[in-house]
Amino acid sequence: MTNLAMLMFFAASLQDPGTGPANRDLMRDQAGGPTPVTDLFLLPPKIPDCRTQEAVDQALKAKRNMEAQQCDPDRFVRAHGN
Repeated sequence: MTNLAMLMFFAASLQDPGTGPANRDLMRDQAGGPTPVTDLFLLPPKIPDCRTQEAVDQALKAKRNMEAQQCDPDRFVRAHGN
């Protein structure tokens, strides 16, 4: 039974050889270029944790004003119970 399943799998892979994730670089669109990878995403860069209470205050003020934060105040606040 397993031999028959392996033969069927092999025959199916010969009919359409470029559809698996291992052959993603072989897939081409109609313009002739490689197809874009759509199942991956980039993680945003992590900002460093705040080290002092003054840095936490500045970061919270920037967060309230919807501005860019220089550091992440969450871990400092959780550690010091503020």
